[in-house]
Amino acid sequence: MDCDNNLLKKIMDAVDQHIKPSLQMDGGDMEIVSLKGNALLIKLLGACSGCPRARETMKYGIERTLRQIVSEDIFVVPSE
Repeated sequence: MDCDNNLLKKIMDAVDQHIKPSLQMDGGDMEIVSLKGNALLIKLLGACSGCPRARETMKYGIERTLRQIVSEDIFVVPSE
């Protein structure tokens, strides 16, 4: 459990510092729903939620950034 909490803290810091500002500049945002192992469930909000490029944003923006900053083992999954 401590590892998951530690990992989640690192993810949240990276999201707040590196990911959210870019999303918010385009009228969007995101929230972390949960972390299960290395799977980060997220929900895109605002302009990002209906964007046709949302899947690309998740994989090539959010996931790539988190892999570079936090851990290469993280993968992003959209929340239903």
